[in-house]
Amino acid sequence: MQPDSVQSGSPTDTVFIAFSFSDGDADLGNNPNDTIYDVYLRDSRYDTPGSTFTGYFFPPIDQTIENPDNGISGTAVFKQLAAFLLPRQDSNHIKNGDTLYFELYIRDRAGHNSDTIKTTNLYLLP
Repeated sequence: MQPDSVQSGSPTDTVFIAFSFSDGDADLGNNPNDTIYDVYLRDSRYDTPGSTFTGYFFPPIDQTIENPDNGISGTAVFKQLAAFLLPRQDSNHIKNGDTLYFELYIRDRAGHNSDTIKTTNLYLLP
């Protein structure tokens, strides 16, 4: 994940999370008209029981490269705008900034989830 700090709420700062993936039967890329997403992301600051991951879709994947015999692998880059990363709303975090990490996993069309990865810390500057 880069960078390791951003200005909270900044309209110009962006966090990039790059991860490698491999799917043995090459069935990545869920239907964007459905509620089953490809990438699930969770902000660690909201880790109360029942907190959920937010879902996102991969860009369209060319189906001509899908081959269940060969699988599919690559690197994905998830882009998180700092405009949506705000500190917790107590006086300490508003004044001094905040710290978080993300958890992320992917889901294929068969409904199989990957391992969950955890990023390094991200510092939200006040």
